[in-house]
Amino acid sequence: MLSTKTDEQLVTEVLAGKTPAFQTLYYRHVDRIFGLVTRILGPGRPEREDVVQEIFFQAHRSLCNFKGDASFSTWLHRIGINVAYSHIRKQASRQEYATEHLPASASTTDQSEARTDARRKISQLYGFLGDMQPKNRIVFVLYEFEGLTLDKISSALDLPLHTVASRLRRSRAALLKALAAPGDTARMETETETES
Repeated sequence: MLSTKTDEQLVTEVLAGKTPAFQTLYYRHVDRIFGLVTRILGPGRPEREDVVQEIFFQAHRSLCNFKGDASFSTWLHRIGINVAYSHIRKQASRQEYATEHLPASASTTDQSEARTDARRKISQLYGFLGDMQPKNRIVFVLYEFEGLTLDKISSALDLPLHTVASRLRRSRAALLKALAAPGDTARMETETETES
């Protein structure tokens, strides 16, 4: 049975100790949060579900801090961005953030050639993104995939607007260089960083 209560009413119920209300919030928002995590981490990453669970755990734990200044979905989206960003920073620091978990290209016997080519390009894009520094990657994904404005990214990441704009420029430049010379993405990302 779908609840007709608003997110804010459900938050009030959760804070009053009514556990089923948080379950309703979870089911209402889990698909959107999973999509966000997929776009930030990349498709086929086995840890996506763990990151989604961590986001909802953090949200539940921080629910008493929800002030209602923004909608619950906006508040949850920000938590999702922060948890996913933290995850890719940890992965990068362990040097495990590579493309080995990207989905394999489908064979042309199973799918049309156009679909196979599109899948290859998506895998290549996520490979390039995996080579970017996490601080640049998160800005790129939020701007290009999530459609957030620079102001909203600045607010979500708690960064000055000029820093967000600079990181977006760097990530775009690195991506363009990588597309021009495949196989050299890590070096190009480093070069782009030192130029700024």
